[in-house]
Amino acid sequence: MVDIDTFWAVIDRARARASDMAGSHDACAARADSGGLVASLVVVLGELSRDEIACWQQVFELYMDLSDKPKLWAAAVLINDGCDDHAFNYFQAWLITQGRDVFFATMADPDSLADVVERGISCEDDLPIVAGMALGHDEWPDPKPLPDTLITQLTAQIRYADDIDSAGGDDLVDLLPRLSAVVSGTRSV
Repeated sequence: MVDIDTFWAVIDRARARASDMAGSHDACAARADSGGLVASLVVVLGELSRDEIACWQQVFELYMDLSDKPKLWAAAVLINDGCDDHAFNYFQAWLITQGRDVFFATMADPDSLADVVERGISCEDDLPIVAGMALGHDEWPDPKPLPDTLITQLTAQIRYADDIDSAGGDDLVDLLPRLSAVVSGTRSV
């Protein structure tokens, strides 16, 4: 069974490995390079048992579900100058793989993404299926349902912004002013 700390530790280890592989200690560069992160996640997940990989994927998918919020869609639209269903799934996966601190800060304040991105992010389409890649050609194990206690812990740790369910309509600048300034290049230094 993969607990919450193990889930995030896998991501942290993969991010550190990807950063080392890229030879970059620049946090922004490491955040933006999801291609190297996919390869690193496959390696780190490969160190787990098949059942642990399946459980890790279930936790990943639950975080995807919990981050399916209109204000995050708005952020994805701003960052990538548009966003369809698939692109939003890739954005969610990218957000999760930025690590625990960025993920939870974004749930509490999606405008905090202004501290993480500039314009456009590399959202690898393999991020949502990385656990399957770690299993290779092995048959996917029958996942055991996540225990109710783990689901409760996962959902209880998220503190959503009061207006997380606000889509902002046509005025994304008012909804996400800091992020709008960053992606438009008008951030004041």
